[in-house]
Amino acid sequence: MPKTKEQCEEIKEKMKNRILESSIEYFAKNGYSGTKITQLAKYIGIGQGTLYIYFANKEELFTEIMKKLNSQNENGLENLVKVKMDSESKIKLISESMVENIKNKSIIAYSFALNIRMVQEQSADNQFTRSYENIPVKALRDIILQGQQEGSVIEGDPYKLSDYYWSVVHTLALININSNENQTLEVNWLNRILLKDK
Repeated sequence: MPKTKEQCEEIKEKMKNRILESSIEYFAKNGYSGTKITQLAKYIGIGQGTLYIYFANKEELFTEIMKKLNSQNENGLENLVKVKMDSESKIKLISESMVENIKNKSIIAYSFALNIRMVQEQSADNQFTRSYENIPVKALRDIILQGQQEGSVIEGDPYKLSDYYWSVVHTLALININSNENQTLEVNWLNRILLKDK
């Protein structure tokens, strides 16, 4: 029995998402310049021609990856800044989420590793890295500022503290993704970067 138009569209969308998610992993491990379409298609488990049905070239695929990752980043952190909750609780939530994402080698962990790869290959001044500065760094900066006013966060420039926190998260993600074994990660390690000892 032939598939309906809706079923065909659903299959197409699933394949596109599979390509995007596997590509994020591959780019994070190999970098942009180290990614060849032939090897990427083999990694995904599809023919090179199938990949070209969905994306005209590596640049178009990478642009779509950046859009996907940027939209994921925008939602969670910006919403957390607005929630009526003390800063210490917000920071603990972020740390728990980051450790969980890194341990599970989630798409978010791969996006952190990919960000480091982009800085290594180009410079810190690229569209992908700038999007991280515009969302996570600024959102956490606002939470840090709130915490300094509440007395739960250490003193220092909120922007630099946020940047340092995310640098540690990025590094932990890159180490874990490139390791065959899950590295030991503790939520308290991240919390101690920003929270005062009690």
